[in-house]
Amino acid sequence: MMVRMRLLLIGGIKHCGKSTLGRIIAKDTRRPFYDMDDLILAEADGAWKSVRSIYLNLGLAEFQALEEDAARNFVEWHLPGCIETGAVLALGGGTVENKGAMAWIGRKGTHVYVRADEELLYGRIMTK
Repeated sequence: MMVRMRLLLIGGIKHCGKSTLGRIIAKDTRRPFYDMDDLILAEADGAWKSVRSIYLNLGLAEFQALEEDAARNFVEWHLPGCIETGAVLALGGGTVENKGAMAWIGRKGTHVYVRADEELLYGRIMTK
């Protein structure tokens, strides 16, 4: 028997490959792909070029407020259109630490945690 997952949530620390893996899974399963970073940037109305710049300029509390708004809007606006197909959402590196955001999306789907070698992650983080 095949079980249909409504939402696949992909988490892990920054630069572990959440978005890359999410895009691959979405393509292979013919589901829409969403990236929390893109949703946060949309919440900021294009005022910032990266989530890192939002975090550095506005601080943790403001960033997490935007992230919570992005999670709520994802659940209210995007997810209803994915009832038949399901969807894949790559979380931000710190989304699981944001209680407000996780209250919206945390129980909406199946969680996958992406792990990567420490040296690989270090190299990726240091080049950003």
